Amino acid sequence: MDYTTDVTLESANSLLAANAFFATYLTTIIVVMLAVTAILIIATWKIFTKAGEEGWKSIIPIYNLYVFGKIAAGNGILGLLLLIPIVNIFVSIYLNHQLSKSFGQGVGFTLGLIFLNSIFTLILGFGSYEYYGPKGEKLEGQA
Repeated sequence: MDYTTDVTLESANSLLAANAFFATYLTTIIVVMLAVTAILIIATWKIFTKAGEEGWKSIIPIYNLYVFGKIAAGNGILGLLLLIPIVNIFVSIYLNHQLSKSFGQGVGFTLGLIFLNSIFTLILGFGSYEYYGPKGEKLEGQA
C-alpha cells in the first residue's frame, strides 16, 4: 500500500499564507504587550519616586513587594505576604486601599486599583497625585 500524499502547490501556498498570518499576528501581540509592560514599569517607577523611594526598587522582584508594603502601609512585611497563596488576596485588597489612602484617594480609587489595576496604576503614576504617606501626612520637603 502506498500512503504518500500528493501535496499540490495551492495547498502549500495556502499553508504558507496561514503561517505568515499567524506569525505576523503573534509578533504584533508580543510587541504590543512589551510596550504596555514598559509603560506600566515606568508608571510604577514614578509611583515609587513620588513616595520618596528610588525608582529602580520597583523593578527588583520580591524587593519591590517589600517596598510596596512600606509605601502603602508603612510595613514592608505586609508586602511580602503577597507571596503567600490565599492570604495574598486579602493583603492585596488591604494594600491597595492603603495605597489609595496614601495618595489622598478614597474607596472608589481602591476599587479601581483592585479591578482595573493597570489603568489605575497609570493614573496614579502619570497623574498629579501627591504622596501623603501611610498615615496621611506629607513627606518632609513636600509643599
